[in-house]
Amino acid sequence: MRQNRNSSSRQTACRLALVLASTLTILAGCASKPEDAKVETTAEQAAKADTVATPAAPVLAALNASQQQAYSNALAAQMAKQWPQALSSWQQLAAQLPNYPGVLYNLALVQLQLNQADDAQKTVQQLLTIYPTAVEALNLSGAIARSQGQFRQAERQYLAAIAVKADHANAHKNLAFLYDLYLDNPAKAREHYERYQALTNDEQAKAWLGLLPAKEANP
Repeated sequence: MRQNRNSSSRQTACRLALVLASTLTILAGCASKPEDAKVETTAEQAAKADTVATPAAPVLAALNASQQQAYSNALAAQMAKQWPQALSSWQQLAAQLPNYPGVLYNLALVQLQLNQADDAQKTVQQLLTIYPTAVEALNLSGAIARSQGQFRQAERQYLAAIAVKADHANAHKNLAFLYDLYLDNPAKAREHYERYQALTNDEQAKAWLGLLPAKEANP
């Protein structure tokens, strides 16, 4: 049975790493890096990938010329995965623009990439203090909490994201993984896998759903 489980779960693709594919609703758009090759992973690895996200592009008109250039440079470093350089750039911008959502959001992403989860959560909470219904920040906060083993806090943040935007596919997927792999609640996992599948038509959800009957039969 374990062999069948592993075989079924190796159907995920590399775009699972783009959990936060849409940006904050208070931003103008997003910058994404397309992925070319397919990658096979286990369900557990796919779940861990939820914290990797698409950087958020700024509303450049709200920045002066110098800040626009600094933002573009920081974003370029982040997209190139030059994490220390990106961290330094976002920290400098955050000192100048402590209430600017795109700066705080990207700073949190980079901090998380550098395994600075506590700092990342503080940065996201700073953003949520200013914009409490920023759905992508809520989703990211949940992902950070899960990376810290704070599973109930992660659940609360994902549910908060869905309360703001009921059709937020990634929050449903994150909740499904959380219930499936961490909170041992296959019934709720099924609910959110099915919702995610309905919203995205992602064929990979069939594999995750296919593993649930055995768990539901052996609670």
